Amino acid sequence: FIATQNQQRTLPSDDTSGQLLLPDLAARINDISHIKLTTGENGIDLEKKASGWVLTSRSAYPADVGKIRQLLIGLTQLSMVERKTSNPELFEKLGTTDPGPGNPSTLVEMGGNASNTVASLIIGNQSPSRAGAGRNEYYIRKKGENQNFLTEGNLYLGKAAGDWINKQLTNIDNNRVMEVSVIHNDGTRITVKKDKPDQTDFNVTEPKNHGSTKSQFAINSIGTILAHLSIQDVEKSGAIDFNKPDLEVKLKTVDGLVLKSLIKKKEDKSYASLSVVYDSKITPLPASTSSTDETQKAETVNPATIKKEVEELSKNFTDWAFEIPSFQTESLSKRPVDLFESTSGKTEK
Repeated sequence: FIATQNQQRTLPSDDTSGQLLLPDLAARINDISHIKLTTGENGIDLEKKASGWVLTSRSAYPADVGKIRQLLIGLTQLSMVERKTSNPELFEKLGTTDPGPGNPSTLVEMGGNASNTVASLIIGNQSPSRAGAGRNEYYIRKKGENQNFLTEGNLYLGKAAGDWINKQLTNIDNNRVMEVSVIHNDGTRITVKKDKPDQTDFNVTEPKNHGSTKSQFAINSIGTILAHLSIQDVEKSGAIDFNKPDLEVKLKTVDGLVLKSLIKKKEDKSYASLSVVYDSKITPLPASTSSTDETQKAETVNPATIKKEVEELSKNFTDWAFEIPSFQTESLSKRPVDLFESTSGKTEK
């Protein structure tokens, strides 16, 4: 009896099974220039401008196009499993009540402008698809209609503004990093450096005459955090006062790129401002002992290439303050007492 009942629940009960929920969306996808997602009382606005998609709720910061594409393509491929209730009294059970305080549903509105809506869906409860294959099932109701549908597909539904930006802000190869210095707000300085490009571990050059290292991993983290800085959210730079930063971090690469960051803690969050320049006076490190003449030639970078990289990075950095994860701030905030054993029984500053 139980097996029979389960089978009856999983079999489609009408002829909608397998049909696309939005059959006309694929043909109109290029007409979409506005997307708004509303969950509870929070709204996220995305807009397509000449320069690309931006997050209007974050002062037009560039949005992650890959995530927007994932949402749009997912909606075009969303297929119906079966019709569900059209009784408003049961919407809460499916999670498809209109968004509002305490309601978990997400309203997705898309169109060319405010008066030209291409699609408007209320997306409710979701669960892994019974068909497997890494897909999900969603209860969905079109806005203004009572009919609910159980659908199947894959949708990206970031519910916070920070979910719609590219979280990886910098991505500099570790072999390019030559030196990183950190200055604390009380003047304490820590500098780590490599002697050769393929050197795995960083050496500490400041402070001098320090004790034995407690953790090489902590030293290496100081050398690599800024090269692979990830972010959680973004604000206009004017929202954060960087005049008296908690940390000043400077990274130099073997090919002349200099990346600087000011880091400031505000309440329980950490924010970073970044700037980047090209310094032609930086002396490259000696070649790796294992490098051949041909390898050394291949590793030589044209200054024009670095200048172009600096220009591209500057576009992402200018006028913005980036919220960075606490673990990155903690790694850069290490002091000598955290990194080295005491040399004379006295606690190092």
